Amino acid sequence: MARITMREAISQALWEEMERDPKVFIMGEEVGVWGGTYAVTKGFYDHFGPDRVRDTPIAEAAIIGAGIGAAMTGLRPVAELMTINFAFSAMDHIVNEAAKLHYMFGGQFTVPMVIRTVGGGGRQLGATHSQTPDAIFAHFPGLKVVAPGTPADAKGLLKAAIRCDDPIFFIEHATLYQQRGEVPDGDFIVPIGKSTIQRPGKEDTMDFEQIAKRLEWLDDERRKDKTTIATLEKRIAALEGSVPEVRDQLKEINSQVARIEAALGRIDQLEENLAKIKVEHSRSLETIEKQRVDRDREADKVRREDLESLHKAIGETRKELEGMPEMRTKIQARIEEEYRLGRLITELDKKFTENQRADEEYRRSIKMLEEGRRQDTKRLTDLSAETSVLRKRLDEQRGKVDVAVDSVRKLELRVNEFAAMESERKQAQVAFIEKQSMQNLERERSWKEWQTQFETISRQALDLESQMQALDATHRTVKRAQESFEETRQRFERRLNEITEMQRLVEERFRNEWVNFKSDDQKRWTNYTISQEEQQRELNRKFEKQTERLVKIEDLSQEMHDTIEAMINDTRQRLQKVLALSQEILENNQQSFSG
Repeated sequence: MARITMREAISQALWEEMERDPKVFIMGEEVGVWGGTYAVTKGFYDHFGPDRVRDTPIAEAAIIGAGIGAAMTGLRPVAELMTINFAFSAMDHIVNEAAKLHYMFGGQFTVPMVIRTVGGGGRQLGATHSQTPDAIFAHFPGLKVVAPGTPADAKGLLKAAIRCDDPIFFIEHATLYQQRGEVPDGDFIVPIGKSTIQRPGKEDTMDFEQIAKRLEWLDDERRKDKTTIATLEKRIAALEGSVPEVRDQLKEINSQVARIEAALGRIDQLEENLAKIKVEHSRSLETIEKQRVDRDREADKVRREDLESLHKAIGETRKELEGMPEMRTKIQARIEEEYRLGRLITELDKKFTENQRADEEYRRSIKMLEEGRRQDTKRLTDLSAETSVLRKRLDEQRGKVDVAVDSVRKLELRVNEFAAMESERKQAQVAFIEKQSMQNLERERSWKEWQTQFETISRQALDLESQMQALDATHRTVKRAQESFEETRQRFERRLNEITEMQRLVEERFRNEWVNFKSDDQKRWTNYTISQEEQQRELNRKFEKQTERLVKIEDLSQEMHDTIEAMINDTRQRLQKVLALSQEILENNQQSFSG
């Protein structure tokens, strides 16, 4: 004889009957793979297979209807309902079909079917899961109701129910599943409908002394119950006194949350303002870039026109040199051409000044961008100050952990957005600097091309000088004209030298300024990135500290909640015990006085 739980006894009964009779099979919700809601059929699916342990849909009427049909064909189904409360969904099948078919067909059919279900209330479940309608099913003709109270009765009665040819409504109490008791070994059966004597006896009277002792014991128990009730009332009063303090703490927490939400609103406004400022900066940069591109195009056009005019002048001079007899007539034209070249050179000077002004405007725009960047850094410092204030307020918070965690997550998202925006701004700045460097390289290349062109012009001028000397040797008659032409040529060379010298000085100055600007900007950028990285690390450290504090607060709140629940459960259990004892005392008193 083994001492096992009621769950094990029911499982043994099902296993032995399925091994004994191949017509027996189980059907219900989660009885196969999961082994049943209360683990009664655990391991059955692997041993007996899916044909004899069938998982069904969540449809109680379908389960009972299929079981009735299988029982009428000669099988012995054991249909499991997860709880007795769900039997109302299959009430028509249970009451009007399973219980009545044998009699409605004049005994031609039997319904050897067992409906296993779980009953019993008091387990803190929902309203539709806490009913105990056991007696209702006992009033329907043709249906047998079995409700075992011990493991031995559970095994013996379930085996008898499976072998019975009538429908059996087998109710298992959920709180008795862990109850242990001695169960006989072997094929143990308890007949259905026969009573058993649990404790035999001969006498049913008591002496007066025994009654007096019993009353004294009852009085002592009543006094103890009164003391325990008084202590419980005191503890309940203490708990009720602590409720206003908790409410005050909740009010303080709500006010802190409201302040945090207001601060978050201010942060959102600051973010919107920053977004607007960034859009304005991007628009201003686009306009400056367009103006610069237009100016570069105009300068290129002017340069090309000047070069074309110079080429034309050189060609005309060559043509003039080919015809020596016509030299006298063309000297005057040459002088006019020199005047025109002088005018062109003055125009070039004006264009150089305009380019210098454009460069100055470009530097001013860069300074404006730097000022905007400084303002952005100031705003970021203001934001960091506000975030530090928020952290101090969050350190004072001791409740509403979920709301505080959500606010911290929002702040983290905002900081990440700021970091992403800052990275985008860095990328845009790097792209802008690279673009400017490429443009400067193009300018240097164009200056070099101009230098080569001016060198070719100077070489052509030397050729012209040699030709003029040859003309002086051969044609002395045009000596004066040649001297005047030589003077003009010398003036042109001096002017060209002055232009080249001015160009060289401008290029050197521009290069020096560009190198200084690049070095200063690199220094500022490195300092800025270092400061931003330090601020980001500081923010991450503070957020980590905040999360650790929040985790500690959550643990403390959970511990308090667990202790309070444990106290409440303890008080409930004690009150239930006190009520049960008081009821027993009253029943014993009534029985004793009635006897």
